[in-house]
Amino acid sequence: MAERSDQLSLPRVLAFSSLSMPLSGIALGLSVFLSPFYAEHMGVGVATTGVIFMALRVWDLLIDPVMGTLVDSRPSRLGRIRHWLILSIPVLIVSTFFLYMPTSDQASPIYLILWLMVFMVGFTMLQTPTFAWVPAIAPQYDERSRVFMWYEIVNVVATLAFLILPAVLAGYVFADTLPNKVWFIGALLIVLVPVTVAAASAFVPDPPLTGTDAETGNLSRSDFLSALKNGPLMRILIAYVCVGVAVSATAATYLWAAKWGFDLEGSAELVLVVFFIAGMLCLPAWVRWSKRAEKHDVVKWICIVSGISFLTYLPIRAVGTGSFWWMSFAAFLSGTGFSAAFTLLRSMIGDL
Repeated sequence: MAERSDQLSLPRVLAFSSLSMPLSGIALGLSVFLSPFYAEHMGVGVATTGVIFMALRVWDLLIDPVMGTLVDSRPSRLGRIRHWLILSIPVLIVSTFFLYMPTSDQASPIYLILWLMVFMVGFTMLQTPTFAWVPAIAPQYDERSRVFMWYEIVNVVATLAFLILPAVLAGYVFADTLPNKVWFIGALLIVLVPVTVAAASAFVPDPPLTGTDAETGNLSRSDFLSALKNGPLMRILIAYVCVGVAVSATAATYLWAAKWGFDLEGSAELVLVVFFIAGMLCLPAWVRWSKRAEKHDVVKWICIVSGISFLTYLPIRAVGTGSFWWMSFAAFLSGTGFSAAFTLLRSMIGDL
C-alpha cells in the first residue's frame, strides 16, 4: 500500500468524490425516474419511451470515445481536466431544466430526444474527465482503490438522498406525485453541478501529463488496433460492460418489478434504498480484501456472490407478493456487490 505521504489527503479525496453526487443523480434519473415520467405523465407512451432510451445508449456509445480523446488531447491553462468540468455546467443546467421541468403537460418524442441528447453530452463532459483524473491524482496501486472507494461511498450516499428526500418531502412540501419528484431531483442537480465542480476544481490537483503519457491524446488507427489486441485490457472492458449491463438492467427495471411483479406499490423506493445501503456497507470490506488478494480475484467473487444472490428473488413469488421484508432481504443480498465491482474494475483500468 502507498505511504501516507503518497496519498491524496482525505479532504481532497472527498472534494473529488463530490463529483459523484450530480453523476449519481443523473444516473438515477435516467434509469429510474425519467422513463416512467415521460411514458405515463408526459404522453410519450411506454413503447416510444423505451425505444428512445434504448437509442440513447447508442448515442452515449458514440460520444464517449470522442470525449475521451478530447480530454487527453486538449489541455488548457487550467489543466487537463478542470476546464471540461467547468464547460459541462451550462450544458447540464440548461438540459436539466428542460428535461426535468417541462413547461407543458405533454411532450413530443422529438422534445424528449433533443434534450436527452444534450443532457447526455453534458453528462459525458462531466463523467469522462472525472474518471480520467484518477490515475493522475492516485498513481499508486492501492491508492486508486482508496480513491474509487470514497467516490463510490459518496455516490451511494447521494443516490440514497435522491431516493429518500423526495419521498420524505412528498406530502409536506409538495404533493406525492412522480412529476413533483422529478422536478425536485432536477432542482437538486441544477444546484449540485456547479457546487461540486467548484469544490473539485478548487481543491483537487490537476497535474499535467508527463513523458510518454503526454502523447496519449494523439491516438492513431494503429494505437486503437493495438488496444483491441491487448488481452488484459479487453478482458477488463468486457467484464466492465457485463457488470454495467447487469447493474443498468437492474436499476431500469427495479421499480417496475417491485410495483407490478411483487405488488409493492407504496414501498418500492424503500426496497431500492435497502439495495444501495447494502452496497455502501459492504464496499469497504471488498476493497480491504483486494489489498490482501489480487483485485481480479475479488472481482470474480463479487460477480459470483451477486449472481447467486439474485436467485433469492425467485422464491418470493412462492412465499407471497407484497412482502416488504422478503423483498428487503433479497435487495440487501443482491446489493452487497453493487458498487464494489465498478470500484475495482475502474481501479484495474488505471493500473493497466
